[in-house]
Amino acid sequence: MWKKVMAILFPASLKNRLFLAFILLILFPFSILNIYNFNKMEGVIKTKVSEQSQTEMDQMKRSLEEIINTSIRTFTLLEQDPNISDILQNPAKYDSYDSQNHLENKFKALTNSIFLTTSHVYFTILDMKGHFYTSYKPAEALGYDKLKRQDWYHQDIRGQTPYQWFLEVNYVHKDESPNPRLLTAVTSFKSPNGEVYAVVRLSIDYIDWFQSITYGASPGQDYFLASADGEIVAENRNAAQELNASAWDRIRRNASKEGFDLDRDSIVIYTYIPWLDWYLLKRVSTGVVFAETEQLKQSFFFSFILFTTAFVLITFFIAATITRPLKHLQVRMQQMVRKNLKVRLPEERYRGEMRQLTQTFNQMVSDMNGLVDRLRIEEREKEAVHFQMLLSQTNPHFLLNTLNTIKWIAIGKQDEEISEICLSLGRLLEASLNSEVELIYLKNEVELVDAYMVIQNFRYKQRFKVHFEIDEFLKYALVPKLSLQPLVENCIQHGFKLTKEEGEIRIRTYRSEDRLVVEVEDNGIGIAQTEALYQEVPSPRKRSGIGLSNLNKRLALLFKEKAGLDVQSSDHGTLVRYYLPLLLSEPYHKE
Repeated sequence: MWKKVMAILFPASLKNRLFLAFILLILFPFSILNIYNFNKMEGVIKTKVSEQSQTEMDQMKRSLEEIINTSIRTFTLLEQDPNISDILQNPAKYDSYDSQNHLENKFKALTNSIFLTTSHVYFTILDMKGHFYTSYKPAEALGYDKLKRQDWYHQDIRGQTPYQWFLEVNYVHKDESPNPRLLTAVTSFKSPNGEVYAVVRLSIDYIDWFQSITYGASPGQDYFLASADGEIVAENRNAAQELNASAWDRIRRNASKEGFDLDRDSIVIYTYIPWLDWYLLKRVSTGVVFAETEQLKQSFFFSFILFTTAFVLITFFIAATITRPLKHLQVRMQQMVRKNLKVRLPEERYRGEMRQLTQTFNQMVSDMNGLVDRLRIEEREKEAVHFQMLLSQTNPHFLLNTLNTIKWIAIGKQDEEISEICLSLGRLLEASLNSEVELIYLKNEVELVDAYMVIQNFRYKQRFKVHFEIDEFLKYALVPKLSLQPLVENCIQHGFKLTKEEGEIRIRTYRSEDRLVVEVEDNGIGIAQTEALYQEVPSPRKRSGIGLSNLNKRLALLFKEKAGLDVQSSDHGTLVRYYLPLLLSEPYHKE
């Protein structure tokens, strides 16, 4: 089972791989991108709807706030009216009918002037002398004692909580207000000495206001007023269903006092009304919001699936046309392998890229045959060179052995000069024969220079002096073997040989960043004068520049562009400087 799944995910044939590549790299990402774009578009639409609805909710909230503030101003206007204040404090001075008529006219004036554009407002006033006044037709007969026994009267009889709003069962006749509850505030009027002389109740038909302000709501849009404990206190006339309990729980748990909540079927926009401890909510069905988007999505995906199917079939056909010649090419290539690369592919049977591939393959086979022939020739030449190298090593080894014999004869005859020359020459010869080592310690290279100078000073009667200026920590730096000796030899051959003066050679080494710099300087006659003298006095052993060229090539082979050599010459001497990467290889010392 697992192998079948892997075979589907990782097909072996090129045709199936091309087909799978189209599905995974083009079709699948394009589908994901379209789904992402549609979801993002839906998110933008949701946010836009929420912002527009939030503006509408703020307007509704301000409308309710305006009614509340107007009601509070009404309390103040009633209390500051001197006639009403006198009637309520001294009812015996007035005829009861005149008092009732005066209060009713005041209620009508307030309603017509202040509450002209708002919902119905109902006033109830009780003085402390057994009289009451109302602006409405009651649902049942009223009496002073009956009103005093009601809960609203006792809420503010002491004047402890002015302007506290609460819900109350509708006490107005159904002809005036058929709604079940009213929004009520109660306050008390006090004389200058702080004595309560009247209790005033003002009730607002908030349901009538809510239904009027939400009148004409589009289908799929519902409005709610809910208390903080989740009770729905008002809703628009055409509310389709109750508010989702889970959405309401999320809103109450949210620390934000306004915003929106999203679920699968609807968007709920809400804002908090702090002075009532209520929430104003608007629910919008996602079916309404995304009706056009859903139609567009269905149309798009239908077209997408249709064109995708066509593209898949076309891709499968193109993949087959590509892989069929490749399969034929594979068969011919297998035949060619069995025939040891001696079969060429017919180029005339193919065209386009396949013909170029065939031509390239035929050229590759020809090149491979040429390489095989060249390798055979080089292998034979390599064997011949190796044989000559082994043969050529016979003479140097013979010379080294002979040199050791001469050295021991000189030691036996106590001839120190000959033995020292043999010892120095033996060191140089032994170093040149050791072909396995290319880099040696700087201190060992200095020893080879010392050995070379022993021979040259014996030959030229101690005419030359060598001064070493080498930092102690650089003695274990690695340098190419026999890199100093050719430079010292150049100093002698070109700087001092054609003169009779004594010569001084200075060898300096120092560190420059991550490089080792080696300088060989002499106080000879310089390169220009040397070449002029050689032209006047021909020498069979003239080798100008061979040592420097050899060293420069060795540095290039060992370190590429990280090493180099330069020469500075004047009439007072020549300075040869070469540099290479600083490679320190201090030997391990056991503590």
